[in-house]
Amino acid sequence: MDHPERPEQDASATQYAARLKGTVAGWDLSVSYYDGFEHTPVFRGGTIALAPGVILPRLTPVYTRERVPGADFSTTFGKFEVHGEAVARLVDSNGRDDRFHGIAGLNYTLDIGHPWLDQLLFVVEYARETVLRHHRHADILDSDRVPLVGARLSNNAFRDAVVGRIQAKVSEDTVLKLSGISDLGGSPSHYIQLKGTHRITDALHVEAGLDFLTGKPETFWAAGGTTIDSSPCCAISSDGDEERSRAGAWSRKSSGGSRPRFNRPH
Repeated sequence: MDHPERPEQDASATQYAARLKGTVAGWDLSVSYYDGFEHTPVFRGGTIALAPGVILPRLTPVYTRERVPGADFSTTFGKFEVHGEAVARLVDSNGRDDRFHGIAGLNYTLDIGHPWLDQLLFVVEYARETVLRHHRHADILDSDRVPLVGARLSNNAFRDAVVGRIQAKVSEDTVLKLSGISDLGGSPSHYIQLKGTHRITDALHVEAGLDFLTGKPETFWAAGGTTIDSSPCCAISSDGDEERSRAGAWSRKSSGGSRPRFNRPH
């Protein structure tokens, strides 16, 4: 395995993004465009000769330059909120496949009004990735076939997955969440998170939770069987956007619930 081949630190590595959003007849709509690098590497294949007749495979991590047009929508029907998002990831260089990502789902809000439980929020979504075009002359390897590494990358989690969340608003200051993801594309794999958040002041929130991940050791979902991660953490916020002291693959902001943003501009 070679050292990663990172983008040059010059004008050719400039990244940019733009987003246009608005509301039409009760529908929140947006279109966006991103031109930059994928945040996880892919692997360029090659060989290296150690001695006459002794040739070993060679892997070089590289970062795909891509163009990413996208769009999303959301609207409400009574207590239901419906949302969807789609992007096309089009390879410029160091990539194997042009891909389409889509996710859609709905939220349902149930007002309880008890002193110990104010509101329940239910979220269910489905995420899918489809290969649009394969670059036949690319020397980039299929990530699933890169030994020890490729299938463990975080961008493999939403190829064919169901996402869900139940959120209990105990009070204005205390929220409990049960979130989960089930990977339908391969071996039985899933992620479950139990988390509680309490607001002490407007500038200080405290979180505590448990993460459960299961899956085969060679996949993204586990490094060796079932893992349990106890993860107390703190979050500091001055305007409602959290800056976490513990970053994770499943932390994300979204007006529609738990859906990922596919690296698009907000």
